[in-house]
Amino acid sequence: MVSLPNSRRQCTFMLERVLSAFPVERLPEMLPEELLREVFRKHKCLFGGVFHSAIVTWAFLCQVIRDGKDASCQAAVARISNFLIQVGRNAPHANTGDYCYARAKLKGSAIRELAMRIASLVQDSQEESWRWKNRNTVLIDGFTFKMPDTPKNQAIYPQHTAQKPGLGFPIARVVALLHLGTGCLVDAAIGPYQGKDTSEIAMLRQLGLGMFFRLESR
Repeated sequence: MVSLPNSRRQCTFMLERVLSAFPVERLPEMLPEELLREVFRKHKCLFGGVFHSAIVTWAFLCQVIRDGKDASCQAAVARISNFLIQVGRNAPHANTGDYCYARAKLKGSAIRELAMRIASLVQDSQEESWRWKNRNTVLIDGFTFKMPDTPKNQAIYPQHTAQKPGLGFPIARVVALLHLGTGCLVDAAIGPYQGKDTSEIAMLRQLGLGMFFRLESR
């Protein structure tokens, strides 16, 4: 049974037990509780309450790997309610506001560091046969995505100049580095879609050469 924290002061993490309910085999092994506790504490997003760090992380990952209605916040809250009932706890109300508020506490900097750290752990355990000519090979991919048309988003990621103000959406460009052997995200850069130093080549330079040296040293 999962031991949920009753207050911020009593923040028993118990992430491994929560993740054991996740529909992906060996997820607790891929997301070690010690690592998540360390990263969340470092980025000040280790929190308690009904929607505590462990269960919000679990529900958020469930959203990520699903699509359609199963990826909605309402489905996430229903999933949490079912889980809590199964372990003998009271289910939260069906309103998604508290869950969304708690999910926002999972800082992007913490999620980014988790992805990088997990990629490193997987890479350390990869088999030699996964390497291309005995090298750690990285695939480079670039893509764009649109986001809600808010003043804050427009200020950082302006819409395309060919669109009239108010008739377009903010656009961001992403350059991602994927490890060929493991398929893990090694690093990524995000920036505006257009403007100075926003090409995929320029963003690749932002990631620096240190990552490549780290890869070759393993």
